[in-house]
Amino acid sequence: MSRVLVVYGSETGQSKEAIHDIWDDINSTNYDYLLICTSSYGDGDAPGGYGKFLHKIQAAAKDSPAKLAGLQHSVLGCGSTAYDTYMNVPRLTDRALGKAGSRRCLKRHEADEMADDCGDGAKASWTKEIEAIFAKGDKKLLKQPPVCGWEEPGDTVYEKNMGPDGQEIGGEALTAESKLPALIAVAIAAAYYYFFVLNKAEEPEEGA
Repeated sequence: MSRVLVVYGSETGQSKEAIHDIWDDINSTNYDYLLICTSSYGDGDAPGGYGKFLHKIQAAAKDSPAKLAGLQHSVLGCGSTAYDTYMNVPRLTDRALGKAGSRRCLKRHEADEMADDCGDGAKASWTKEIEAIFAKGDKKLLKQPPVCGWEEPGDTVYEKNMGPDGQEIGGEALTAESKLPALIAVAIAAAYYYFFVLNKAEEPEEGA
């Protein structure tokens, strides 16, 4: 059975302290897969409850490039193409995870709430493909190159270097329009994953 840690960014702030507590436990001894679901807001900033986690993986990417070796990850980004900073934090996260030693097992999916289906298709596709990877459970893939670079399906980013307190310590200024807060769809996506993927995985197989 695959050991999976799901981390999602939110604006509630409830995950701030938890990120500090669990970071030392995020390694291949405790987990096989790290799934991230997050979005951006304002000037492409990390949600308030996610900044500390982004700092941790950025620091690991810079100072401890083997910190996440032996793990595999995938990122589900939620956002809106109405904003200049579309998918900024999901892309920065995906890039940093790879630089910190984790293997990208599935190309990042980007759910656009401006799409005709409000991004539901991307969420469903990500879930289905993750399910297939878990079902296969092939640890030999760890020795293979990542399925793609972090640049897919998009590589435009506005650099955000996060401090230990989860606040930005540097970044690129954007237009006034881009400062409007984006709608955060992360909690919905996380709930979708929990109820669809995890509950389905716990259902007994037919005839069992």
